[in-house]
Amino acid sequence: MLFLVTEFWQAGGQRYTYEIDSALDKEKFDRSFLSFRDLNTSHQWPDYYYKKHVELGSNIYFYSSLDPRNILLGPSSRRNWRKEKTAHNAVNTFLDQFDVILLQGEWVYNKFQNIFNESNLKKVQISILNSVYQFPDNYKGFDKSKTYSFISGYHDSALREELVEFSNYNHYFFPLCINLTEQFKWSPDSLSSKRIGVFTRLTKTKPIEPLLYAFSVLHSYDNDYELFIFGNGDPEEIGYLDHLKYLGIEEKVFFKGHQDDIIVSSIENSIGVAWFLGFHGLPAGFAGYDISSIGLPQLFWDLKPTGDSKSEVIPMFNDLLGLANKTKELFDHKDVAVSLSLKQQDYIKEHVDIKSFIKGYENNLIEISKNK
Repeated sequence: MLFLVTEFWQAGGQRYTYEIDSALDKEKFDRSFLSFRDLNTSHQWPDYYYKKHVELGSNIYFYSSLDPRNILLGPSSRRNWRKEKTAHNAVNTFLDQFDVILLQGEWVYNKFQNIFNESNLKKVQISILNSVYQFPDNYKGFDKSKTYSFISGYHDSALREELVEFSNYNHYFFPLCINLTEQFKWSPDSLSSKRIGVFTRLTKTKPIEPLLYAFSVLHSYDNDYELFIFGNGDPEEIGYLDHLKYLGIEEKVFFKGHQDDIIVSSIENSIGVAWFLGFHGLPAGFAGYDISSIGLPQLFWDLKPTGDSKSEVIPMFNDLLGLANKTKELFDHKDVAVSLSLKQQDYIKEHVDIKSFIKGYENNLIEISKNK
């Protein structure tokens, strides 16, 4: 089997792939990777997961070794058909040796759409890791009349909205999963302040403006609240610093930058409640699951609410007062915070532990391999 990835940076799509690679039965599946980017191409982003996959025994290849001039990935108007044919043959000769080709993110297909011959395209399954509500052109490179094989954590109603442009497709449900381990257990008794934590990369595709507005409501209740924002990115470049000044909360909001371990960061910074973004009633990434593993209670702002968004265990909000008031309740009433903490821990044990889902995923790979 071959994982097709863009790089090995420390981000959500790469984490998703690493969790799968870690959990797969190593005696049944020979795992290889083909990366679009070579190593050491970014000063900002180290190749965090490269060594981890090597340690798992995975084979690593780079696209530059197959198509050194990126002929198949460049604009079609600039291609030389003879060079293109040579590159196409070289790439597909490499792909022919694999029974399954897993594209780890829909953006990976947009990048590699021209490299597959018909035979190898039948072996492709594409993981949906973003949403059209983040990226309207998410499926721009897809031929909507073709039948693709997708894998995602979207349930039926959300999936229909996500893939509304496609006339037909196959889909295998596989939620975002992590390998659960016993961790430090959060307790409200250890808190020394009213501190909220937000864990996200600072980018326009993950808008945290609603969280800033909700915090301004909390600040109007009590000047003791603080907001710690953990994640890579420049808050000034995106315009968040201006928002803080307009709202009068610039002295209560702190951008802490990238964190190697968000669990350690949440404990060391005495975070009492975590705020996250969500889509379709589901957490929009792995960070919330990591936080749940230690019992830190969390609340969500749902960027795309549906009928599935109402849950006592994963509280999703679309109104500022609702999020602010629930947060205040968690700080004011320890029993409410502990109750939510325990419910969320039980939820991830049942719905997020990869050990409960990996056998089904492996059977899915076997079914895909039959299409070759």
